[in-house]
Amino acid sequence: MDLSVRDRHVGCPKSKDLLFSMMFLSNPHLLIRADANPQIGTGHAMRCLALAQAWIDRGGRVTYLMSPDGGPLGNRIIDEGVKIKNVACEPGSREDAAVTYQICSELKAKMLVIDGYHFLPEYQKYIYSQATRSFDIMIIDDNADRDSYYADYLLNQNFHASLDLYKESQINSSLKFFLGPGYCLLRRGFATCDLPERNSPHLATRLLVSMGGSDPDNVTSNVLRALKERTGGSRMAVKVIVGSNNIYTDEIFELAAENIWLEIIVGADDQQMIEAMTWADFALSAAGSTVLELCQMRLPCLLVAIAENQVQIANYAVKTGIACDAFYWKPGNKPVELVDRLIHNMADQGIRKDCISRMEKLNTGMGCGNLINDLMK
Repeated sequence: MDLSVRDRHVGCPKSKDLLFSMMFLSNPHLLIRADANPQIGTGHAMRCLALAQAWIDRGGRVTYLMSPDGGPLGNRIIDEGVKIKNVACEPGSREDAAVTYQICSELKAKMLVIDGYHFLPEYQKYIYSQATRSFDIMIIDDNADRDSYYADYLLNQNFHASLDLYKESQINSSLKFFLGPGYCLLRRGFATCDLPERNSPHLATRLLVSMGGSDPDNVTSNVLRALKERTGGSRMAVKVIVGSNNIYTDEIFELAAENIWLEIIVGADDQQMIEAMTWADFALSAAGSTVLELCQMRLPCLLVAIAENQVQIANYAVKTGIACDAFYWKPGNKPVELVDRLIHNMADQGIRKDCISRMEKLNTGMGCGNLINDLMK
């Protein structure tokens, strides 16, 4: 396959100071098809919010197309000046695809972004074949695990992203790629905040725990109980970020009431997340989009793959030293095994310093700007 066209879209080009272009003078409409619920979490919808912010900052309009069960996240999206239209049919179905295409046509979309593992090739193909260049389509991908991709653009922001992941049989020759953390979808607050000076202490004692927007396996509660068993909370302060779609919130609050070293923050906004990451000297985090935020904040971490699609991210992060360690959460795991590894890493000043150093070399803050600049070429 001739990769010459696609090669121009790979990597992290220098960001150009293009505040506006002819494209954005026309107030273009970006539509985002992403869902959020206790089963799939909030990661897909939240990372797309970074692109929505950047699109609006350039003078465009944004509408989310979401299933009605999005929960409290909907208010967060609306607060950003984004409209929401409900897609009231089975997510990822042929009917969903037809409704999504119809809305894109009615709203005269400039681009449709599709993000979610339940949007299979058949779904993509239907919209792509109907669109016939009336609007562009971008797929957000993580693990190159689809048989085919039907789109004009493909974004994979992960550390392990490369052309080698994608086979010739999966893609069409005109598909343009945006690969790696140089295109990461980092929300405005993280991209523009003052970065903390990291002086790694001999022993890390301030721990941030964040298991994503839903934490369906209740990893948070299991970890907190095991922490108490192993340490009794001595010489440790813990802040826990509880996602807005977490169904175990009451249980976590009960644990906090019994332990003065625990502080719970529910549905944290970006400023609260930034403050918590600045305060902490170590993080225990799900291996989702939060990893890029941790890198931006230079916060050393142990990553927990709480879903199969997070395994590659966690493994690559450890391999490259971006994370200190990783743990694959499976049914039947003993939480104390995870906590013992957590305690070991919090006591290892050398590995934490090395993690911070490697994080500092990543240019995560320019991702949305790089993406939009290249889309406008």
